[in-house]
Amino acid sequence: LGATPAPELVRNALHSSTNLDFPLITEICDRLENAPGEVAETVRSLVFAFGDADPRVQLRALTISNELMYSPDAVKASC
Repeated sequence: LGATPAPELVRNALHSSTNLDFPLITEICDRLENAPGEVAETVRSLVFAFGDADPRVQLRALTISNELMYSPDAVKASC
């Protein structure tokens, strides 16, 4: 796939000064559906972000994680 890898999308979204919007979250979810090999690294990035000192990063991680709970692969990787 030639698209931006999901872990990179997530890292950029977590530390961006722009709004975390639904199209970006959808892009991340779609990418993971098409590249399930990226799920584990993406989930690790999100889990790591929960320990960030910046509550905005934590909230962004929670928002993305919430949407990923619709993906059985992401749920499995979270356990």
